[in-house]
Amino acid sequence: MRLPCRTGASAESMSSGGASSSAPERESLRFRSRPRSGELLNRIRARFEPLVGYLLLPAFFIYTGLNTELSLILEPEVLLMSVVVLVVSFVGKFGAVGLVARSQGMGWREAGAMGALANARGLMELVLLNVGLSAGLITTELYTVLAIMTTVTTFVATPLQRIFERSAWKNGMVFGPGGEEPKEATAPERPQRSSADPVRR
Repeated sequence: MRLPCRTGASAESMSSGGASSSAPERESLRFRSRPRSGELLNRIRARFEPLVGYLLLPAFFIYTGLNTELSLILEPEVLLMSVVVLVVSFVGKFGAVGLVARSQGMGWREAGAMGALANARGLMELVLLNVGLSAGLITTELYTVLAIMTTVTTFVATPLQRIFERSAWKNGMVFGPGGEEPKEATAPERPQRSSADPVRR
C-alpha cells in the first residue's frame, strides 16, 4: 500500500520555509561557532597556562635541543650551508616584506621594522622540523642548520626592530597607527591656562 505523497505542496513549503529560515539559522550557527570569553574560559586558561608555559613548552625546547647536534657546525660543508641558509632566509623574508611595505607607501624605517618582525620564524618552524626529522624527511645535518636559522632569526627580530624604532625616535618620529608620525602629534595635548584664570599658590 502506497501512501499519497504531496510532492508539490511539500516542495513549495520547503522552498518557502527553508528560504525564510536559512538565514537566521546560519546566523545562529555562526554566533555559536564564535569563541566566547567568560568565566569558564578564564578558568580553563588559568588552569592550562602554567602547565603549558612551565612544563610542556620547556620540554619541547629541550627535546629540540637534544635533536640538534651543534658539533656538526664544525664541519666546513655544514657551516657553509648554515651561512647560505641564514642569508637566504633574511633576504627572502626581511628583504621581501620590507620592499613590499615600502612599495605600499611606508617609510624606510617603518618598512624595515615590519620586515624585522616578519623575519622571526618562531615556534612553528621548530614543530615542523621535529615532524620532518621524526618522519625521516630531513637529515640530522639539515635539521641542525634549519634549527640554527630559526633560533637566530627569532632572537634577532626584536633587537633589529628596536634599531629602526630608535632611528625614527632620533629623527623626531614615532611609529603610530598611521605610519611614522611626529612626536608632538602623538603626545597628549595639555589644556592651556588662560590669562583670566586665577593662579593657585
